[in-house]
Amino acid sequence: NAQTNTGASAAQVTGYTVALNAIAMNGSAEVKNNTIAADARGNSASNSFTINAVGGSGTADFAFNGYQNNTGAVTAGVTNAKIGAGTTAAIGGTVGVVSVSGNTIGASATGNVSSSTVKTKNSSFTSL
Repeated sequence: NAQTNTGASAAQVTGYTVALNAIAMNGSAEVKNNTIAADARGNSASNSFTINAVGGSGTADFAFNGYQNNTGAVTAGVTNAKIGAGTTAAIGGTVGVVSVSGNTIGASATGNVSSSTVKTKNSSFTSL
């Protein structure tokens, strides 16, 4: 398994808003568990191997070489993102309960991600 990335990999979120705006309310409202995210990856690989023992020994030889390389930039960003709630009571109106919770705004840039699993046949041995 060989992977090479020579170009840039970028994820960008700009000016995204999750909002609740109310003029008048008597009950309750929530802005809850929203996510604004930018996630960039250069290379991603998942390898799975099952090997058989040879002869009557019950042993097996195995070799694996995984190679990943990035020469391009891997970047992620979030700018001007907002999660919130606002309310304004109208004349004679009542403002209820407004809550904002469990929300996330984030960016992640990962150059290489690789997962390899080797398993022997008829065995529960697994190596990561």
